Amino acid sequence: MERRLSDAGSGTLREVEHAAVSDLMLIEVAVGWETALDFLRRFLRGDLPGIPVPEDAAEEVEPSPEMMRTAQKRGQTWAALVNPES
Repeated sequence: MERRLSDAGSGTLREVEHAAVSDLMLIEVAVGWETALDFLRRFLRGDLPGIPVPEDAAEEVEPSPEMMRTAQKRGQTWAALVNPES
């Protein structure tokens, strides 16, 4: 993984490059990053509480139907980008 920070007008642009080994992995990683960035955006806006997260939190999170729909739509979008001939 490669990370870069650069000036972007009045803010900072953060670029993250994540190399994947297969098209399917690329799609899964892309959807995962978008979901993580959604949570980061909500946290920074103050929409999520700043509470400690247990180590096994990934096992405790039950995605909502809306989260599942969003992830599926993103997966389809990324699949079309990765495999445009499909």
